Amino acid sequence: MVFVLEQQEGKELRELEPKEHILNIKQLDIYYGNDHAVKDISLDIEKNAITALIGPSGCGKSTFLRAINRMNDRIPGARCEGSILYDGVSLLDKEIDISALRKEIGMVFQKPNPFPKSIKDNITHALKFHGITKNKKRLKERVKESLQQAALWDEVSDRLDASALSLSGGQQQRLCLARTLALRPKVILLDEPTSALDPISTGKIESLLMKLKKEYTIVVVTHNMQQAARIADHIAFFYQGELVEQGKTEQMFNHPTEKRTASYISGQFS
Repeated sequence: MVFVLEQQEGKELRELEPKEHILNIKQLDIYYGNDHAVKDISLDIEKNAITALIGPSGCGKSTFLRAINRMNDRIPGARCEGSILYDGVSLLDKEIDISALRKEIGMVFQKPNPFPKSIKDNITHALKFHGITKNKKRLKERVKESLQQAALWDEVSDRLDASALSLSGGQQQRLCLARTLALRPKVILLDEPTSALDPISTGKIESLLMKLKKEYTIVVVTHNMQQAARIADHIAFFYQGELVEQGKTEQMFNHPTEKRTASYISGQFS
């Protein structure tokens, strides 16, 4: 099946049918050459909720996350087996339009990676690249809208032509989030988005994600158990490439069924 998106100005992608889950991952295996990094993962991602992926370093969380929007395709020798369905569309299909996919399923990385351009151009570059609009008025509206969504507009509205690299680390990360939001995705993937930030900036990002889940589905990798408890609706615990346990946050933190889950959450290993 070909992943088809309407990218012309003034036209929107067809509305998703109301479903409990927007992503369905079944028996997913990911390899780097002979290294079996992710093993037989099955996980459903609930729409308009925050799902946190937790587990020790090297357990496959980020590899799994990147597979959802095909970021692992850039790694020589990487391959996926199994199924990732997004609104019923197979994302592992060879005929998928990768650019269109990454518009629908955006990603924010661990370290802020703004383009060495102005604050404004960081937003408009993404819009122009995806062929969404070249209309100056609409570009200006999208810049303001996305910066407001990222709780950054009030801080930068008077210096949109300033370099994005002049912003603080926390502001740069929110700009990267605004750049993703400008494309109006359905799903946002975040790989440890606050690990390089100070507590105040971390708090701003967390508050922002809690608001954004009303409009977006969010999947976040985090090593911070307190953060997972604060923001997540669902938790998935990974260990040595396997999905050990998954469930609602309260259940996972208070009544985990697996001993390894309880040990990890309690800090007995990391």
